[in-house]
Amino acid sequence: MSTPVLYGPIGRAVRRIAPFVEADPLGVYVAALSMWSAAIGGTVKVSSRGPRPVLLW
Repeated sequence: MSTPVLYGPIGRAVRRIAPFVEADPLGVYVAALSMWSAAIGGTVKVSSRGPRPVLLW
């Protein structure tokens, strides 16, 4: 896995906890991104094809 894949503050947090978890760092990163997108829910909108919420499934 390439380290630039883990981007931003969530990526930094995943890199910091990676030595202490048995899970794949990329899997932890994607799970954290999906939890973050669920947390911000409908408060952030993307303007492609009308205002749509930012969600990662």
